[in-house]
Amino acid sequence: MGKQYDDKLVSALKQRQKVEDYHGAPVLVKYLPDCDERGAMDPRLYRDQKKALKMMAWMPSFLMKMDTSPKGIANLRKMFNGIKSVPCVDAPIQIEKRTVPAEDGYEIPIRIYKANREDAGKAILYYIHGGGGFGGSPDVVEHDFLKLETLGYGVKLHRAGVETKMVLYKGFGHAYFDNAGVYPQTEDCIDEMAAFVSGLVAKSQAAE
Repeated sequence: MGKQYDDKLVSALKQRQKVEDYHGAPVLVKYLPDCDERGAMDPRLYRDQKKALKMMAWMPSFLMKMDTSPKGIANLRKMFNGIKSVPCVDAPIQIEKRTVPAEDGYEIPIRIYKANREDAGKAILYYIHGGGGFGGSPDVVEHDFLKLETLGYGVKLHRAGVETKMVLYKGFGHAYFDNAGVYPQTEDCIDEMAAFVSGLVAKSQAAE
């Protein structure tokens, strides 16, 4: 199964983007690639959310309560650990599973992804997600897109002189980054991260 969207949508995201000011810090704003309605939700995300809302509309109220029993927590974790992304890379990739010991002795699972080629000077991306001490695993990569907190933290980094790039995707909310191959915004976000890290590596090499 390939990507569930046309590559033209990724190109449109880049064409419609605009740098805006947020409390003195530049923010690269990505507008919806195929919708001009202000405040609209991305059509692909809307379809997914509509299905979930329909189910909730018919759900009895007692089922809406949080079940904090061991069985309820296990079911919630199972839901959070679900994988929605689809394979969208044709090139072979080596996936190495390791663990790193924490201070208390707990073995933290990590994964290392390598292309089956040796490219000198390529950037390395470290992606760390804490899981909130509740859900998540190496199988589910979650991008916490909590707008105000994220932008506020980015502004603090910018004011402190830390080279920072903030990207705001209009019409999207929390946790879309684990949907590779499903939403064009995810692919575009990966492109932005790769370009940013590669730029830092190039600056570091030029300064040597």
